[in-house]
Amino acid sequence: CVICLRSGHKYSSCNEETTQKGQQTFAKSRDGKLVRRDNNSPLCFFYQLARKPCRDNHPDQHLCAACGSRDHGASNHKSA
Repeated sequence: CVICLRSGHKYSSCNEETTQKGQQTFAKSRDGKLVRRDNNSPLCFFYQLARKPCRDNHPDQHLCAACGSRDHGASNHKSA
């Protein structure tokens, strides 16, 4: 899951509010969409996956769903 970094479910059904290490998740699933927990702004799903680069011009959506960093997506998060 790109939100909580746990296996066994997809982000669209994630109800976790913390990562396995107990840190607050940056994102949540809302109506099957990946959004920021604090303001429901959309996040780019493809940015979360290292193997599928995003080609859209929406840098404001390129934040790690686990921690909010602009430096990496969830698949490259240090505890992923």
